[in-house]
Amino acid sequence: DRSFFASYFLIIIFFNRAIYFLVVPNPRQQIWSEHFVWSADGRQIIGVTPIGRATCKRLDMNDERYPNNDSIRSARGFWVQANLHPPSEDPQLLN
Repeated sequence: DRSFFASYFLIIIFFNRAIYFLVVPNPRQQIWSEHFVWSADGRQIIGVTPIGRATCKRLDMNDERYPNNDSIRSARGFWVQANLHPPSEDPQLLN
């Protein structure tokens, strides 16, 4: 179905002689809030659909692969303190 491919990006990854397929939302065609929400503290992006979870994990959107270097989460924390983040139109988990 062509509409599926217009709505999502297909990324093919070659790693250790294996082929991996990753389907991520096309930001021009998909609604962000269908796949992601912000954590209650605004520091992490949480995938709420299988595609959202796979996207968060594969693209390491929360710097979880490097626990000693949480620069993106720290930066988001500063943005929250300055009332610049998360965007008001984006969904966020409640405390």
